[in-house]
Amino acid sequence: MKTYKYLFLALVFLAACNSDDESNENPPVGDSSNLVLIGNEGGFGAVNASLTSIDETSGEVNQNVYAAANDNAVLGDVFQSISETNGELYFVVNNSEKVEVVDAQNFSSTRIIPIAEGSPRYMHHISDERAYVTDLFGGGVHEVNPTAGTYTGFLEMSMNTEHIVPTGGELAVSEAFGSRIEFIDPATSASTGMLTLSAGLNGLKTDAQGNLWAYCAGDGFSAPEIPAKLYKIDPIAKVKTDSLIFDSPGPYASVGLGISPNGNKLYCLGAASVMEVDITGDSPVASEFYENADITFYSIHVAPVSGEVVVADAKDYSQPGEVVFLNTDGTEKATYNTGVVPNAVHWLGN
Repeated sequence: MKTYKYLFLALVFLAACNSDDESNENPPVGDSSNLVLIGNEGGFGAVNASLTSIDETSGEVNQNVYAAANDNAVLGDVFQSISETNGELYFVVNNSEKVEVVDAQNFSSTRIIPIAEGSPRYMHHISDERAYVTDLFGGGVHEVNPTAGTYTGFLEMSMNTEHIVPTGGELAVSEAFGSRIEFIDPATSASTGMLTLSAGLNGLKTDAQGNLWAYCAGDGFSAPEIPAKLYKIDPIAKVKTDSLIFDSPGPYASVGLGISPNGNKLYCLGAASVMEVDITGDSPVASEFYENADITFYSIHVAPVSGEVVVADAKDYSQPGEVVFLNTDGTEKATYNTGVVPNAVHWLGN
C-alpha cells in the first residue's frame, strides 16, 4: 500500500537541479523591514536551496538573497524551515544536516549548528540556550544551544518527528509521515503521553482557548481512501474532544495547517483548495476559502499580524515556483515568483 511518504520521496527525487529565475546578482539586504522571506527547498540532492525576499509594500522581489549576502555561498540541500529569535534567523537545511544561523538585518551567516547524520526539519526555541530540532528519520529530537551554536544531545522518542508546538505547558510533537502525537515536558525532556490520530498528520496549532488542533491530510492511495480529518485535542487530558472529516484526502504538504492571528480560524490545505474552519462554536464549521486546480499546493501559512494567507505552489518540483498571497476573504492579493519548491514562509520580526 502506498502512502504519502512514498509519494513525497518520489517527488523530491525527481526534482531537477534548476537555479532561480529572475534572480538579482546583488539584491539589497541593508533594509530588512516589511519583508516576507520564502525558504525554497530546491531539488532533493541538487544543493540548490535558496532564499527569496518579498517587500509587500513596494512589490519588489529578490531571489538568491542568502547567496548575495554571503559572497555567493551555497545555502545547501533542502531548505526546510525558518525560525527567528534575538535578531537572528535559523534556517533548517534538511539534507545538509545543519541549522544555518544568519543576521536578520543583512542575512549574513554568523554560525552553523551541525546536526551530524541527521535529517532536521523544524526548530522550537525553549530558551536562549536550549532548542529542539525535529528529525525526519532519526527517531527523536535533537537538542542544541542556539546562542553558542552547539549540538548538545539527542532525545530518543518512539517515532520519527516533524512539527513541534507548545501546548498545555508542554510540547506536542507530530510523527513524520505518520498519525501520532507525543507530548514532552520541556523541563525534564520526558515523554508525558501519546495520542494516535489518522493518516497524513501534517499540522499542529494551538488556538485562543488553549486547545490543540491536528490536521491529518489522509491517504488517497490506500484502499479504501482515508479522508482528511481535523482533530480538536485537550492537551492536558491528551484526548480527542471533537473532529471534522473532509470529503477527500488532501495532498502531501510539508505544512497543511494555518491559524488566524486571533486563534479563532484554521486553514486546512486540500487537494485543490483551502478550507477555512471556524472554531469559535461548539463544533468546528468548515467552508471553502480558496480553490485553484492549477496550483500544486505544497504548504500554507498565515501572517501573524494581518491574517493574510499564503499558499506555496511547487509546480513540477523542478522549475521555480510561486507563492500566492490571499486576502482574509479568500480573494487573491498577489502572486510572486520564488526559487525551486517554495516551502517555508516567514514574516520578518515575527
